[in-house]
Amino acid sequence: MKQIDRRLLISQLSPTTIFLLVFFVAPMAILVLYSLWRVESFQFIKEISLINYITALKDELFMNVLLRSIMIGLMVSLSGIIISYPMAYIIVFRMTRLRDLIIFLIVLSLLSSYLVKVYAWRTILGNQGIINTFLSYLGIISEPLEILLFTKFSVYIALVNILLPFILIPLYSTLLNIDPELFEASRDLGANPFTTFIKVTLPLSIPGIRTAFIFSFVIASGDYVIPEMLGGPSGLMVGRVIANHFGGVFNWAKGSADVFILMAFDLVVFAAFSFILAKLFIRRRKVQIEKR
Repeated sequence: MKQIDRRLLISQLSPTTIFLLVFFVAPMAILVLYSLWRVESFQFIKEISLINYITALKDELFMNVLLRSIMIGLMVSLSGIIISYPMAYIIVFRMTRLRDLIIFLIVLSLLSSYLVKVYAWRTILGNQGIINTFLSYLGIISEPLEILLFTKFSVYIALVNILLPFILIPLYSTLLNIDPELFEASRDLGANPFTTFIKVTLPLSIPGIRTAFIFSFVIASGDYVIPEMLGGPSGLMVGRVIANHFGGVFNWAKGSADVFILMAFDLVVFAAFSFILAKLFIRRRKVQIEKR
């Protein structure tokens, strides 16, 4: 009987395992191998070394672009969470009858073309766009605002807009799974709505906040299309640099090393974010225990 169960388990896991091996593990292994080689005259020199990583970390231009990408990703993630959390809270606890419809519309927005959204923002923020036209009509400006397009600002605005569904859905899911009896118990113990939110709702929604952060941060910090179409020179991000190594100068070894350096920085930022969240709530629990 146990042998049959094992065979059944193996048969169920095999498709998923094969899929991950073919489309995740194998490509990552190839990138690791490429990053340890070097390219000379458009040919791979198959000698294992860390020269690509050392060169990248010593390259001041690359490090400045990388840090700019990390900062933009961090700003997009944090501001997206600040915007999305109240929305998710209202949808879950204040709009119970309409929440399925609202979530359906949010998911439906993900089906719209990524490029269409980017072109829409390019039109909105352009010199003849809605914002400049409206401000000019009111007499507030005499010339189009140059800060709106081909800057870090335009990259930030577009990324926040496009990534909001990826942030809101994990927050919604986490808040929806909180047991309502906990709120009743909090009220029975004399807690007001604000205290209930701080001591019950917010701590229990931390997993959703972490998930929303990592989704948005990884996508924002490594995005290529938005910086390419809306960024301009001041909005250059690491995704464009990596793409140039693969498709421009054909230095796949350098591009692969840059990918793993970006991944390492992303993991460090996510670990720091998770540590700060945990530290805040650990301290809060210690204060509560000491008061008791």
